[in-house]
Amino acid sequence: MKKSEKNTLREKTPEELQGMVAELRDSMLKGRFSVALEGKTMGVKYRAQRRQIARISTILSQKSAGTSPTATAAPNQAPAKASDAAAKKPARAKKSSADKAKA
Repeated sequence: MKKSEKNTLREKTPEELQGMVAELRDSMLKGRFSVALEGKTMGVKYRAQRRQIARISTILSQKSAGTSPTATAAPNQAPAKASDAAAKKPARAKKSSADKAKA
């Protein structure tokens, strides 16, 4: 799923998101009935709907907890690099083979 599609989900209200989940679950139920009664297969569509429900549920739980990624991320702040963390650590003195033999 594209980031722009995820952002459009994040912009929606919790009521709209819950309505989308209800629609997806209803279509999944109808799909299971059609598989049982008519022998049709849902294929990849069923998996995509499950994943979409999981995405929406995650966004809903983030909104209720107040930890939405768009709300907490600072737009002008760059993420810390691993090299920055390594630069802060003091350098360890390497033991030579003569020092190892003495120990």
